Amino acid sequence: MEKGKSKSEKKYISVVVIPHCSDSIKTLKISGPYSKALIMGLFVLLFLSLASASSIKALNENAQLKKDMRKLHSMNADQQKLLKRQSEQIQSLTDKEDYINSKIEDFTNKYKEMADDYIQNRPGEIKTNRSGNASLRSVSGGLGELKSLIEDLNNINAGNSRLFREITETENKLNEYIYTIPTLWPAEGKITSGFGNRSDPFTRRQSFHDGIDIAAPYGNAILASAAGEVILAEKINIYGYTAIIDHGNGIETFYGHTSKLLVKKGQRVKKGDVIARMGNSGRSTGTHLHFKVTLGGTPVNPIDYLDER
Repeated sequence: MEKGKSKSEKKYISVVVIPHCSDSIKTLKISGPYSKALIMGLFVLLFLSLASASSIKALNENAQLKKDMRKLHSMNADQQKLLKRQSEQIQSLTDKEDYINSKIEDFTNKYKEMADDYIQNRPGEIKTNRSGNASLRSVSGGLGELKSLIEDLNNINAGNSRLFREITETENKLNEYIYTIPTLWPAEGKITSGFGNRSDPFTRRQSFHDGIDIAAPYGNAILASAAGEVILAEKINIYGYTAIIDHGNGIETFYGHTSKLLVKKGQRVKKGDVIARMGNSGRSTGTHLHFKVTLGGTPVNPIDYLDER
């Protein structure tokens, strides 16, 4: 009997259910054929669950990988653009440096040559006849070149290059030289009589006018056209109260018919200093300044020196 009963019991699978909300325990008995199917179903369900979880994980990882790849491609493209820009900037700086070096080389040679030419040789070469026509190129003819050359040099960032340091002394020399050239208008006003032959306002005869007359209101300021030393400041002949400034290199400027002198003989003046007041002292037809420029004692046309206005 016990053996038969044992065989009969082996045909069932007992599933014990213990609920949380009740004290009663339920037991489910599953017969042999159904138990095998249940076990197989559980294995299949477990397999499908694992496979599904693995697939979902793989899909998520693949999506993230694609996203990361797109990000990397974008970063790579941006880096390539940045590298291209940096390469262009480096090339531009290299080209600029080559340009600067070549310019400095040119400026070095030009500065030294022009410094010797304009400062030492050119003033002594000027000869002007009584008609006011220069037989040789005047000093003023080169002022534009000098100013342009200095301006070009200042516009180039040469840093601390050896050549830049070498030409600093020459540049200073040229600036000092230009500072002594009478390029500044001595007074604001209208030119009433130019340089050269004219009809004398008193005799009505043809005569040589060795300067220019600038008309302006009485008492207006008269400026030093260039830096130099006052070599005369007194009342003379037909020009009345007169000042003469020596600028070096054989160049002098003359200021006649003033109403008042504000400088004394031997005084050093800077370009633009007020040296006198507008007047009509001496033999004069009205308030004006007689302004004259001489080179080596010979009158030259002041307009060739004065800045354009």
